[in-house]
Amino acid sequence: MKTFQQQVERGGKVSAFPNKDLEHTVRMPCEPCNNGWMSELENEVKPFVTEMAFRGQKTLLDETRQRSLVRWAVKIAMVNEFTGAAAEQKYFTEVERRAFRDSYAIPANLWIWLARYDGVLPLHSLQIRAPKTADKRPTLYSLTFGSNFFVMQVFACREDRFCRIAEATQGSRLQQLYPSPTAWISWPPETTIDDGELQVLDYRFARVIGGTVE
Repeated sequence: MKTFQQQVERGGKVSAFPNKDLEHTVRMPCEPCNNGWMSELENEVKPFVTEMAFRGQKTLLDETRQRSLVRWAVKIAMVNEFTGAAAEQKYFTEVERRAFRDSYAIPANLWIWLARYDGVLPLHSLQIRAPKTADKRPTLYSLTFGSNFFVMQVFACREDRFCRIAEATQGSRLQQLYPSPTAWISWPPETTIDDGELQVLDYRFARVIGGTVE
């Protein structure tokens, strides 16, 4: 699983510096984080996500697995964004990143969905943010990423008026992981998406976000 994480997270290079504050200078996860709580998250999801990603077979996600997947997805989103160019305005704040690192606190107005994909891409990651300017922090965020059969999508927004877009998500192609359902999830969803439908998933918030694709 670390190979998948590293490829999604822009090459996955990690800092050798032990001081957590230096991660803000080198733009990489610090060594204690990478080898500590981040590795713990990887180890939590590896047994069942490996089966989902490489076999695409039916998997039951109980509350424990759902919680681990949520934390893993948020971690990937935060690291994926944070390791970008230092001059870029980020959606997730330093307070949110530290709160997540310290207690797994999930930022407000955030959703996560699961899908099953069958197409030509062995690895996939697309991040969209808006507005994306040098002097204004983005207020909308979307990240779609996956490995082989397994795909996740994270969406977050600062304005409550955009919540209804996420809340309206339904159908046979996506399963809502967070906010958490009240029951176990039986993955995969009823309908498997192909390459064209993955592109639709990638850009389904584009009209609202209107941001830069990375």
